[in-house]
Amino acid sequence: MKNNIPKEHWSSAGVYQILNTVNGKCYIGSSHKLNDRARAHRNQLNRGKHHSLYLSSAYKKYGPDAFEFNLLEVVDIVNQPIGLLTDTEDRLIKLHKANNRAYGYNVREVAESTLGMKQSEEFRAKKRQQKMKIDHPFRVDQKGEKHPVAKLSNKTAKEIKILITKGWQNIAIGKYLNINSSYVTNIKKGVCWQAITITKEEIEQYDEPEIPASQKLNIKQVKQIKYLLSIGGMVIDIVEHFGYKYNTVFYIKNNKTHTQIELTPADCELFKKTIPADFLQEARGRVELRNFNILSEMNSRRNSSFSPMTKKKVIIIKQLLESKSSLLSIRKRFGITEESIVRIRNGKLFPSISIPNAGNTQ
Repeated sequence: MKNNIPKEHWSSAGVYQILNTVNGKCYIGSSHKLNDRARAHRNQLNRGKHHSLYLSSAYKKYGPDAFEFNLLEVVDIVNQPIGLLTDTEDRLIKLHKANNRAYGYNVREVAESTLGMKQSEEFRAKKRQQKMKIDHPFRVDQKGEKHPVAKLSNKTAKEIKILITKGWQNIAIGKYLNINSSYVTNIKKGVCWQAITITKEEIEQYDEPEIPASQKLNIKQVKQIKYLLSIGGMVIDIVEHFGYKYNTVFYIKNNKTHTQIELTPADCELFKKTIPADFLQEARGRVELRNFNILSEMNSRRNSSFSPMTKKKVIIIKQLLESKSSLLSIRKRFGITEESIVRIRNGKLFPSISIPNAGNTQ
């Protein structure tokens, strides 16, 4: 079905026409967003789920190419009365005789809309009572395993949340409970089963099964990550320096996993002795080098002599700059732009990489 609505009116309100170009019959309707309504009609007709049986039958008979979605009239619903849109639709249905089987596919003689209609408190109370009936397909109290489309039990959902808190990977939880790991992902993201909660006592009392060590961090590793985050380490710094997976560190930082493991002052004192004091500076230097090399390679694809920058090269460049070597000689030696050399000299590029106390420029 061809959409003839002008682009400037895609988000406008108005009255539209679905025209059968073979026999001239039409369907007329209204919408406060014309392009959205055009897509909805097309999808319903293609799936054979359209509310107008006459239009749906004709669509199957003549095919999509025989129909057009046309704009009849734009209606300003902001500065006009609420009923203006349906009044305009009524007028155009009568004008085109769209509710006459010989001329159109409309079922109703008069257009109806609930736009702007306020339901009475009595009507809303009646609807609430209907939803509370036992045989109602979507009862308002049907949460968790009582929901008609629930695939998990409350017990399983609670166990998933406990295992997530203990740091299990999604795939490992799926294999252990024999479920699709997508359910675990949605629970972790808070998409579903929000009504199921777990307490600290339930986490501590849970009898956790054994899983391969490769699928889980030990307590010392978790505390190490928490310590690094507490002294200002960024997720990417910890990943680059210690080799953990990004999502593992990210979920610990945001209290999604391992919430039951707490960092004590004794742990902090221990890690101060075992973790290099300059780890943040070292990790940041690796990230800067990686980003610089990616950008340089993108900008130098035609240059076959492109050579990745390393920490050793940066140190040598800084030493050469201190010894007043010319920018041209450094550019020829290392194959980088003079702009990059100036930025290194001014401390705007690779500020975390410094010259060691003793070294040479060889």
